[in-house]
Amino acid sequence: MGFDESQIERYARHIILQEVGGRGQAKLLDSNVLVVGAGGLGSPLLLYLAAAGVGTLGIVDDDRVSLSNLQRQVIHTSDGLGDLKVKSAERAIHAINPDVTVVTHNERLTAENAMDLISAYDLVADGSDNFETRFLINDACYLAKRTLVSAAILRFDGQLSTFSFHHTKNVACGEGGALCVNDESMLERARILRDKGTNRAAFLSGQVDKYSWVDEGSSYLPSELACAFLLAQLEAVEQINGARKQAYEFYHQQLEQLEELGHIVRPHVPAECQTNHHLYHLLVADRGFAGLAVQLGTGFESVDVSGTTVTAGGATSLPVLARRTVAGGLAGFEWAVGVPGSIGGAVRMNAGGHGSDMSSVLVTATTLDLATGVVRVRPADGLALGYRSSDIGASEVVTSAKLRLTVGERVVGEERLAGIVRWRRENQPGGQNSGSVFTNPAGDSAGRLIDSAGLRGRRLGSAVVSERHANFIQADEGGSADDVRSLMDEVVRRVAEVHGVRLVPETVMVGFEE
Repeated sequence: MGFDESQIERYARHIILQEVGGRGQAKLLDSNVLVVGAGGLGSPLLLYLAAAGVGTLGIVDDDRVSLSNLQRQVIHTSDGLGDLKVKSAERAIHAINPDVTVVTHNERLTAENAMDLISAYDLVADGSDNFETRFLINDACYLAKRTLVSAAILRFDGQLSTFSFHHTKNVACGEGGALCVNDESMLERARILRDKGTNRAAFLSGQVDKYSWVDEGSSYLPSELACAFLLAQLEAVEQINGARKQAYEFYHQQLEQLEELGHIVRPHVPAECQTNHHLYHLLVADRGFAGLAVQLGTGFESVDVSGTTVTAGGATSLPVLARRTVAGGLAGFEWAVGVPGSIGGAVRMNAGGHGSDMSSVLVTATTLDLATGVVRVRPADGLALGYRSSDIGASEVVTSAKLRLTVGERVVGEERLAGIVRWRRENQPGGQNSGSVFTNPAGDSAGRLIDSAGLRGRRLGSAVVSERHANFIQADEGGSADDVRSLMDEVVRRVAEVHGVRLVPETVMVGFEE
């Protein structure tokens, strides 16, 4: 086939490669590939196939894009939350390469449709995440005589591991590192890499009569003395890491009082993680405050669902819980997907949005009084829940909450989630902000009052009234809390002058002199 000018420029790096050339690129444009799954494996594969100029890409997936997908499923974006994955992937592919024809199959691969789907393509790439589908794809490709490419990822497990022995590491020999393999078929190539890309080991063992460069290789080979020094450390690695742990824990204990005074924040290692105690990081505040900062750990993120009753720990993310309840066929908590907070804070402030709030679903809240150590299970009707308020004391921490939802339809719930996320994206700013700043006066909107007072876009130092929603104040990266506070004060003064209404902050002030 002939290439037009734009194609020549687009595929120039392929065309000049001897291994590809014009004929190879033309063959790519004339080929078709089926990718099963547009998730963690399928996403990067589809992007690279599209960029390479594979003419037709088929995508099989019956799922929708959720927020938790975005961390690893790189073909999808925040703009596509709630959309079909096949459609989200199609948009991304066309944005990369309009030459590519995308065929979407919004369905799950089954025994009934596998042969029809697979037979229509030259090659099949398996990006599924379960053994049932993997076995089915393998059988169908065998019967249809189609080439199958399969891959898998499991957490941090793999066939290859690399370790650095740089002088900054716990175990070091100055420079260099180690490549560890658990597959004997890779052992020979590992030796070649170690020998700078040559088959020197085979030569020394008499397998070849001379050695030559046969592959890529390492440019650094530690000396025998450095390796001996390293080996001694590896044999004593438990003692070395134990000594580092002892030093780490010494710092942690000695600095506890400074953290209690609010002057520093000590390192925190989540319960599901491990550390080699290599470094001890500190966050030191510009100035302290007369109080104690408490951060609930991952132990307070548990969620238990029993029928329509949901019990969630105080540190549970509201958007996460909203999506989880919808996925479980429950309704009534969809509004929380647009609230960037936790269950504990939501109970204290009676958080809400989109026509609902915590008071509509809350049954009980469990609180811990840090001043007295008393734990109480408090019924919702005893919390004096009002507009962004409750009677939970200043020294009380909400450790968990019990909610009562209703039975719903997952599809309907996901549509509502997507609508809320879309509304929030269109009407509220992102970036560095702490949510709406002022409570809405009775019968009016704080955002409207601020806007009509001519304050939209007003900047003081590193803080600015959002152009998208006037009841949000955004801070520049590395900005000052003092700038935010000063801008809030100016907004209050100006709105009072123009409208005769004194706005009440919804934002809690910590560490400021009143």
